Amino acid sequence: MKIALCLGGGGAKGSFQAGVLKYIADSGVRIDGISGTSVGALNGALIAQHRADDLLEIWRSLTLDRGFFTAWTFGRLEGFFRGGLFDPEPLRGIIDRYVDVSALIGSDIKYVCCSVDLITGELFYVRNEESTRAILKDAILASASYYVGFPPVAIGDRLLTDGGAREAVPAEMMTVISPDVDRYVIITCNDGKLRPSGRPGRNALSVYTRLLEIVFHELDCNDLRLGRAHWDGSEKFVIVKPEENLMSTLECDPDKIRRAIDSGYETAARTLAAAGIIHA
Repeated sequence: MKIALCLGGGGAKGSFQAGVLKYIADSGVRIDGISGTSVGALNGALIAQHRADDLLEIWRSLTLDRGFFTAWTFGRLEGFFRGGLFDPEPLRGIIDRYVDVSALIGSDIKYVCCSVDLITGELFYVRNEESTRAILKDAILASASYYVGFPPVAIGDRLLTDGGAREAVPAEMMTVISPDVDRYVIITCNDGKLRPSGRPGRNALSVYTRLLEIVFHELDCNDLRLGRAHWDGSEKFVIVKPEENLMSTLECDPDKIRRAIDSGYETAARTLAAAGIIHA
């Protein structure tokens, strides 16, 4: 059995995706290609290097005080002038530590990450090829640079931000890089249900966070609807998603992350066994 993976975005909810990926890695099923957006680009880069244990190490190291971002020295006013509310240095540090560019380029798994060019509005894809060696880490950072939350990333003449701004679930690119696999597995970080929230606080950050939850929900649903228009009736495509909303997008709560990882592992076991991809 040979599969390809599509890894959607979702911020801290990517811990569920990490649990799914750990199950797939443990199963030994052959992965031919991975397409990833946002946190899916980060998760996918580790799996493409066959580093599932390190992926869980990353997620289990996160805390409410030490997540993917930190505050700017002079607060959000500094962020206003830097182009992002938060300092993404912790995320850059994770990428520098855990992404071995030579290993990623030399991998037997094809990999592509997706970002959006703020200047042209176009999608920008970067694959794990020798020609991308100099920009591969920055491309992963750009894909995972939560728009408005993190500053955009400059690569050449491009100014790149979170791929989720246009393509929260990069399923089409998965089929492009892996046209001849047995099954396609799409792993989303959202359960597909938009729930009412408490009244957002008066500060701009709480309103912004809730707005992004609504936007990402709609992007996820639209991408999957477009995909189903092409996949309808095909048993080659399987979607693995959470059964419930496990946390908010920016919530690096260690207990919730641990539960999300466990939930991902268990959900993958049920879903992929039911699809006949992996037999428990």
